[in-house]
Amino acid sequence: MILFKKLLSSFGIFQYFVLIICYLFLVVYKNDTLLILAFFYSLFLGFFVIKNRVDYLLANGNALIFLIFLFLYGIFQAMIEKILNGEISDNVYISSIIYASAIPAYIIGWSFNKKEQYDKLYESNIKEYKNNNGYNLFLIIILLILIGYVTYFFYSIGALFNPSVLEKDRSTLFEERGMGSIVIGLLISGIFLHFIYYFKKIPKKIRYFVIAILIYYILLQLSAGNRRDFMPMILGIFWVVVNIRKIKFTFSLLVGLLIAISVFQYLGTIRSNLSSGLTNVSNEQNIINTLQSNEFVYPFYTLSFDVKNYQNNQLDLKYGESYLYPIIFFIPRNIYPEKPYSLADQFIKRNFGSRYTMGFAYTPVTEAFVNFGYVGPFFFYLFLGFLINKVANKKNQVLNFIFFTMILDLSRGESGTFFYQFFFVSLFLLIIPGIIKLIQMR
Repeated sequence: MILFKKLLSSFGIFQYFVLIICYLFLVVYKNDTLLILAFFYSLFLGFFVIKNRVDYLLANGNALIFLIFLFLYGIFQAMIEKILNGEISDNVYISSIIYASAIPAYIIGWSFNKKEQYDKLYESNIKEYKNNNGYNLFLIIILLILIGYVTYFFYSIGALFNPSVLEKDRSTLFEERGMGSIVIGLLISGIFLHFIYYFKKIPKKIRYFVIAILIYYILLQLSAGNRRDFMPMILGIFWVVVNIRKIKFTFSLLVGLLIAISVFQYLGTIRSNLSSGLTNVSNEQNIINTLQSNEFVYPFYTLSFDVKNYQNNQLDLKYGESYLYPIIFFIPRNIYPEKPYSLADQFIKRNFGSRYTMGFAYTPVTEAFVNFGYVGPFFFYLFLGFLINKVANKKNQVLNFIFFTMILDLSRGESGTFFYQFFFVSLFLLIIPGIIKLIQMR
């Protein structure tokens, strides 16, 4: 059986090489339908390859979840233009091929290493963990102070358990949030993730207290329409439960997940209509609006704009410069006035001017393109697939756990922003415990 699964997986990898040749063919001979079909096939082929490379595929697998988001952020714009306009514009067509080529590269890179069952590695982590009540108490004190600040902030803007704020423009309501408030949110997530990861080893009194605080924090954010602020904790709980219960990722679950994501996007359109006072919009128009405006559409614009600029000789490649931003971003601007702005900020200024206020998610695909051109995304995702597999196989599963809770951030963000967020989220779960361990070893 094991040999048969390996043969099936190898056959899937071979098909990815065929897909790469197909994409090269599509660059020369435009065929919208074939591109979309190949894009969809690459997703299901990825599920097939990943499933047959492991003993059993769990529902919290980073490799497959990241593949799904990579697919969703790349497919929508081409599909929208094909459905609504009958054909894909040249700029979107080339950009879609660039996105599509990242999937074979990602799966091929992921397939290089031997696959371990990370749920068993997690079980070993928990068994070896020595509970530190002093550190737990320290984290709870910090957590209460930070959530106290968030509570006061919500009270100061009239959003403290006041659902009526959902009728207002949330971007205007929370415009007073500075970088400090964002960092506080990341630190809160990191502390909760510590208790979630080691939940089985945390004393019952502390466990119940943390659960109560988490419920309060979720209700606080939910009452103001903020989902991203507590999503890492939900994902963290899901990751731990799947490991303990051995919940498998089946093909039916994959299809169901895609349907559920589509339904949530549709419900988001309805909520937006209600916030704007639009109550007579037909279902057909809501579906069209959902296709044209959703979580997975706007990040694609950064790539399509930059591809167009590059073709018009209006974009200079960075040749790896932006991958140094994770280090530079920690230097205050008053110390380093020439510190480069994020790629997202540069994109806005380059295309819309400095007065433009709307933000754009700058995906890893676009970042790889502006650094190394058309082949950049392919080689970047070849490396990223290899790296994700390495992380999943590490004996200490903390890094794999944190990465799972931040998959959405990586899927729609540039490297500098991602590592900035990662530092604060992992501070209490990975960095400080690592420093303490090094000190104790000395």
